Amino acid sequence: MSEEIMPSSGQPSASLSAPAPYRAGGKATIFDMFLPPQAFILLVILLAILPVTLLAAQSLFVPLFEAIRSLILPEMRGMQTILPWVFYVRLGIFLLLAFLGVFQLILRIRLIYYQAWAKNFPRSDVLHVDYQPDIQQSIVSVQSWNLYRLFAICLPPLIIGSTFVGVCFLELYLFNQFIDMPATSLPAVIISFLFISLLLLMFTIFAIGNSLWVMMITLFGDVVAITEPDLTTKTIYERCRRVAFSSPLVYLLYPAYFLFLVGLFAEVAWFVMTYDLQDLLQFKINFFWVFILETVTLAVYLGLNFLKFYTYHYALKWYYRRLPEAFRKRFAPPAVLTQV
Repeated sequence: MSEEIMPSSGQPSASLSAPAPYRAGGKATIFDMFLPPQAFILLVILLAILPVTLLAAQSLFVPLFEAIRSLILPEMRGMQTILPWVFYVRLGIFLLLAFLGVFQLILRIRLIYYQAWAKNFPRSDVLHVDYQPDIQQSIVSVQSWNLYRLFAICLPPLIIGSTFVGVCFLELYLFNQFIDMPATSLPAVIISFLFISLLLLMFTIFAIGNSLWVMMITLFGDVVAITEPDLTTKTIYERCRRVAFSSPLVYLLYPAYFLFLVGLFAEVAWFVMTYDLQDLLQFKINFFWVFILETVTLAVYLGLNFLKFYTYHYALKWYYRRLPEAFRKRFAPPAVLTQV
């Protein structure tokens, strides 16, 4: 058992026997759970800046992709687009402002919602502590977790995939040097590189599959980091791994998230293909329908987050119920044992 579930000694720990229940400000009302007052202004700001951010990204990334395409594709040789250094300065400033203005804003909204939901959910089991979200601590915790999760998901396929691409380019270079030689007399080094590249391709496919698996089983990580900000990233990962499939609701949650991401991608693609930044500056955008579409998307996103919170809460409950009875009696708080 990991340290986040089993205490280090046979005696009940202080966190188990005398938890500090999170009830700051009392229980949240139904209205607060749907629309917390602290989140209202932030939601309005988010709805206002999202179209600007998407169209600004379109105006920067489309020329960048065209420049990259002109350098890679053989049929576009002689038509290379050289972007000025000022463009890359604008791109860097945009990425910084987008991170601070959109991603951090979404994170703050989620923190407010999770805090409101945590007030109405008691501890999932007597062996577990109450949720104790704190805005400042939770921000640090969830950002550390997001960075840890990003590296856990992206780093293995990036390293193996980059090695595979490098070996393929080296193999192509060596093959061009010996292209006039008969196939039966190809140097052993080329055959070795071919064998290595096939192995690396297999490992790259495996790494991508493993990254998708890690992405799925760590879906509850942000909930853990926000509701229990004192946990380390390794403990959060172990918690996610243990409860990933403890609740049958995950078989609804995972497909729902996948469908939402597909719909979100289609919606963003339609928006940037229909409008550009000039349309926004000249007020040629149908702001009413764009606002309705944004509102519905944001409502679905928050609904999925509530489903994730609910699924995680009851996954913890079902996980603890499956523990051996002797273990539960050993580490249950004394007050619970006297009632049994």
